[in-house]
Amino acid sequence: MFKADTLYFNGYIYFTAFKKFVYGYFSVKGDRILHLGAGEVPDDVKYENKTDLGGKYVIPGLIDCHMHIESSMITPKTFARVMVENGVTTVVSEPHEIANVKGLSGVLAMIEAGRGADMDIFYAIPSSVPSTDAEHETTGDIIDLDAVKELIKHKEVICLGEVMNTNGVLNNPRDRQLEFVNYLKENRPDMPLEGHVPRISGTDLNHYVYTGINSDHTDHGYDEFMHRMMNGVFYQIQYITAKEEIAKAIEEYSLYENVAIVTDDTPPSTLMEKGHLNRVIMYMTELGMKFENALYCATATPAKRMHLYDRGRLTPGMLADFCILENTDGIKPLQTYKNGKIVYDRAEVNSYADCKGAFPKDFYETMKLGKLSESDFDFKEDKPNGTYTVNGLQTVYESTRTPKFSQKAEIINGIVALPEGTNKLFVFERHGKNGNVKAALAGGKCVVKGGAVATSYAHDHHNLVVLGDNNRDMAVAANTVIDNRGGFCVVSGGKVIAQCRLEVCGLMSERSPLEVAKDIEAVEEAMRSIGYESYDPIMSIGTMCLPVSMECKLTDMGLFDVPNSKFIPIVE
Repeated sequence: MFKADTLYFNGYIYFTAFKKFVYGYFSVKGDRILHLGAGEVPDDVKYENKTDLGGKYVIPGLIDCHMHIESSMITPKTFARVMVENGVTTVVSEPHEIANVKGLSGVLAMIEAGRGADMDIFYAIPSSVPSTDAEHETTGDIIDLDAVKELIKHKEVICLGEVMNTNGVLNNPRDRQLEFVNYLKENRPDMPLEGHVPRISGTDLNHYVYTGINSDHTDHGYDEFMHRMMNGVFYQIQYITAKEEIAKAIEEYSLYENVAIVTDDTPPSTLMEKGHLNRVIMYMTELGMKFENALYCATATPAKRMHLYDRGRLTPGMLADFCILENTDGIKPLQTYKNGKIVYDRAEVNSYADCKGAFPKDFYETMKLGKLSESDFDFKEDKPNGTYTVNGLQTVYESTRTPKFSQKAEIINGIVALPEGTNKLFVFERHGKNGNVKAALAGGKCVVKGGAVATSYAHDHHNLVVLGDNNRDMAVAANTVIDNRGGFCVVSGGKVIAQCRLEVCGLMSERSPLEVAKDIEAVEEAMRSIGYESYDPIMSIGTMCLPVSMECKLTDMGLFDVPNSKFIPIVE
């Protein structure tokens, strides 16, 4: 009864309780850990086979408890194959991107497309579809309370995804997301309720956490981070929000139970070149966390947060999810095991699963826009000829924050003449709902010269977004994305200089992740070549129209003042 299938010995095993590596052994029986011990193997440990670790290191499989598969722009099974190469054996994905295009059917299709993957994929209920409401943005579908009731029937669904409409939660007792929270507290009190809490503090933060939503993954300095710790907020730290003062605070106050290391969004170029959760772990060590402590925050802590009590540590009875490392200078597994079976071996030639046709047919036909003409990119405003103050948004290099931007501009025969050094930003409703089109000015660092960029990957409504300084290039870029059934396109001088096809809902591709990554790298380089200056061009243009992200955004309904939750006139 207690005879192991395989014994692993002569290695350094991560002992979770002590947050340190200990020379010893462990064994696997079926899909579970059977034995664990320090030192040499006792005579009474029985096993069928044995593996000499040769002094190598063994860690539990990594767990990412806040991320979005769609951000990788590849489909679930292919994504899973890349994950196990990086030591990740469990993720909790929040599919609000595909839900904004296809609603409940989108979430169910993601679950189905991920069955049989090399890792465990759990899901969060998308709480923010749309991110605000139907009066502020048009999405392909919505997630309502009936959808929530359906999703909690599925064993893969284990939490409520990030509640992004902070204003609604704090100021509207009938807010849709608050309705979800109250329903789940009553009917599924075991489910964690995930938050998205930028900027707020003091009594506002008290009130937000009082609702039961008690996590955050947004960007904060030391004081805001400590304020969240004081208020019992579970903090999920990602690469772009990692800071030295936060890493040191985690160590100083031993906050390992209160913080998980996560990825949130990882574009394909980063994923294939730099890694995933393993990359963030090592970055936290550069900022001051001890490797063993950072590892705890990417295994045991997220497992407990998501009530996944069968994983996250290598102790008897736990799932045999583990990685074998050459050393602790980085997490680049020699081998990764899931449920006791090897799912990645660096010594073998890598291949990616063929996942063609993993989604229903209509998921490949979501760009419901006809061919656009150059005149469709006239910035039209019904005003008498004259000089006006025209509003828009200003981009910055280092973040996705876009303050309000105003510029004097001529209106001639109902068309805004583009001021020097600015771009036109257009949003076309592409779900076939109402045909809305809105335009505004864009200024700042992320403006292009002699070109245009278009994408269907526009958080979170995923309408067609086009940025440029001339009608011809904007039309070519937009029509290329439409013809490709979604994706990105960069145009200069009337010619396509880079593109990436995302044929599944305009968000993901079933092609090889290497091919998708190569295309996205080309898109980023092409954007920079025509003047788009950003730390992350893909994320920057993808969030210009996200009306829950600071500070001023354009949707198909108009120019939205996020802090004050109201529309701003395009022309004063």
